Amino acid sequence: AVENTSRMLNIFWNAYRFALPYMVLDGFGGDKTDLSRYEKSLRIEDRWILSRINSLIGDVTEEMEGYQLHRIVRSISDFILEDLSRWYIQLVRPRTWIEQDDPDKLAAYATIYEVLVKLSQIMAPFTPFLSESIYQNLVRGLNQSAPKSVHMCAWPEADRARIDRNLEESMSLVREISMAAS
Repeated sequence: AVENTSRMLNIFWNAYRFALPYMVLDGFGGDKTDLSRYEKSLRIEDRWILSRINSLIGDVTEEMEGYQLHRIVRSISDFILEDLSRWYIQLVRPRTWIEQDDPDKLAAYATIYEVLVKLSQIMAPFTPFLSESIYQNLVRGLNQSAPKSVHMCAWPEADRARIDRNLEESMSLVREISMAAS
């Protein structure tokens, strides 16, 4: 269990380390981190991962309120390993290589930023130092108006408008087909 958790946390760190250098090189920060600026440029995979992170926030909140803490680790781990790392990062990687200030690339950055910020906030009670490190380097590094610590942030609320269960189910089917074909 410790080895699996360590592996999952390492993958979370690598997902964060994948995005940050590209964002810094491209001057992504400040008001550019506002996801609402890119609504029209969001691809289906962006809408899917945003739906998944908001579903995760809802699930983790419910599990915490019900004192079902053992379920939270599984939910977060599945999200990081399967949804974020094995699927979304792989889909979005080519978009980060575009050289100009393309709206498609900026939408990918804003989506990754949103997901990593929310993920660091829900992981803060369980991995306080890792979450703080990611928050300081990502959020405080790119958006100086943010709270000074992840532990000073309000608990994230699931954005019900972003949750699309049909899209989540459809993407799950696409992933199954993709895995069967490879």
